[in-house]
Amino acid sequence: MARNYVRIESVTDIDTSRIGVGNIDVRYIDTQGRRYATRFNKRSRKVEIVRIALGHEEATEAKQKKITGQEEVIDLPHISKKHPAPWKIPEWLVELDIEPMDIGDLTMYMGTLEREAEKFSERFRGIISNLKNSGAFDDHESDHDFILDLTTHYDHDIQEHLSKAQNLIIEYQRFPKNISHYVGTLDRNQKVYVEKLNSSAQMLYIQALTVGEVMISAMHGGIRLLDMIHKETESVKKDSILGDRKKFYENAMVTLEYVRDNIKEELARILGWMKATEVI
Repeated sequence: MARNYVRIESVTDIDTSRIGVGNIDVRYIDTQGRRYATRFNKRSRKVEIVRIALGHEEATEAKQKKITGQEEVIDLPHISKKHPAPWKIPEWLVELDIEPMDIGDLTMYMGTLEREAEKFSERFRGIISNLKNSGAFDDHESDHDFILDLTTHYDHDIQEHLSKAQNLIIEYQRFPKNISHYVGTLDRNQKVYVEKLNSSAQMLYIQALTVGEVMISAMHGGIRLLDMIHKETESVKKDSILGDRKKFYENAMVTLEYVRDNIKEELARILGWMKATEVI
């Protein structure tokens, strides 16, 4: 679930004496991008400020600093401060503050993800098709073809990644190469870390890293496509869309909101997969 942060100049701006039960869960971000949360210490009966660490390096840095007499650090669940070489989570994904989801059997998830990739592809195509059939942008005051823009974005920033993810899944499940081939494609830090794992764990790591990374790129493309639609539809005169065209438009909007929520759920599963396989 995404959180809103209160912007502050520095941690000294947080007055714990003015924080009550109703706003104990508020989070803060200072001008340097450092994030903080407050909590109630049952032993001291006082509100404390704790640093939120967004990754291994920041967690290490935060441990070396005191915050109002405290040295405690809160880590986001998808980052282990003990991990020597975690995959770097994109900033846009960090901002969503999505909690990793337990996916259960790791060996079964890729098959599920392959089917989900196809569903996402169909839903995005359906949204674009319904918007086209609605004629909502036929008389749009613009010098570009918005439906063409959406189609181009879908092809290059969504479907290309989804297809790559599906191809990787097929390779891993049916025609896997020797594990040494995959380990050889890792960067130096990842390679040193993975070589310490047993062969089974190595393969699970490789699968989650490569497929997860591509699927996350596809989900990012999907979010940006939905944002494109949302921005463009702000100027659409909905009352002028009549008959069957109105139904096409309404269907597109309903699917859009469903897909937006579905993307966040899938990102939570992918992060859960990457966490369970020690990618992050």
